[in-house]
Amino acid sequence: SQLAATLSAYRGAFPGEQFGLRRIVLAGGGAQLRGLAAYVAERTGLPVTPADELPGAASCFADAGRREAPAAGARPEKGVAGQYGLALGLALMALDAGITPLSLLPEPLRGEVVFREKKPYLIAASVLGALTLGVFTASLVLSIQAETSSLDAERAELRRREAMDKSITAIRQRGETLRQGGEPLRRLLLGGPMVREVISLVANAISPDDWISMICEESSYIPPARSGGTPAAAPAPTPRTGFFVPGFRSAAARPAAGAKPPTEARPAGLTPAPPPSDFNVFIIEGYTPDMGLVTVKAMIQRLETSPRVRKVDLLSDDRVLPPTLPDELLAEGVELPNMRRFVIRLEAGLP
Repeated sequence: SQLAATLSAYRGAFPGEQFGLRRIVLAGGGAQLRGLAAYVAERTGLPVTPADELPGAASCFADAGRREAPAAGARPEKGVAGQYGLALGLALMALDAGITPLSLLPEPLRGEVVFREKKPYLIAASVLGALTLGVFTASLVLSIQAETSSLDAERAELRRREAMDKSITAIRQRGETLRQGGEPLRRLLLGGPMVREVISLVANAISPDDWISMICEESSYIPPARSGGTPAAAPAPTPRTGFFVPGFRSAAARPAAGAKPPTEARPAGLTPAPPPSDFNVFIIEGYTPDMGLVTVKAMIQRLETSPRVRKVDLLSDDRVLPPTLPDELLAEGVELPNMRRFVIRLEAGLP
């Protein structure tokens, strides 16, 4: 039966001796049925008591037919107190649970009423959310603008530095170009005193019959070293058919016919020592009518006696054919002697 099922569910939910049933109290209007208490007691085997018979129940309920409280010692009619037991229990539970809203409106209408009641709060929340979103967006835009301005300033600074670096690089390149272009002039200026000294030595040592066509620094006469690192050999002189280019001749008096040139002659009036320079090795090219190069060898011996000369060598010599003279000169009986070209390497230095 339903009563047995209810008791079984209770015992399953609350097992244990401390939760065991000891008595059943009948309350409510249905508790007034005749024979209900005896029936429940018979089926459950527990004592059954109506709520009207509980101790103090008579003082908790007023007479159902009167609004005023019962007089002292008065007892309400039988069964009236038990009818309010359920309501009293629910009231006591409500005191512990607090106020519980109750609405008898249909569900759609109830939702609309609730929405109308909460509409101001929803509008306020929406406005507050929109303001919060606007403030966040504005702060984000300002932050992006600040970062953009900072990046623009950094880019401008980088462009300025790049332009400055390019300008410095251009100035360095221009300076290097000027330095490289002025290097020959610098070497020439530094080597000028030494070249003048060598010209003076050669002018004092040359024979009156010999000619000097060129005096130059060795690097401008001999080609530079090849890519393999081996210096190029001195060019082999070849016979020239053209007329020789006269340079300068010695200012000394021509010796008498048959006289031998002096073997030793120290140059007089040496100038002060020139400053150090790269002009240390010179090539002297000239012509001599002496086919045996006796005067050239004598000049080399005189140059070796100078304290400014470290080493003198005869690199090469070759015979140069005289040029063909015009018919007018040939008709006059003009003849040019055969000449011999010589190349001397002179290494100069401070004494």
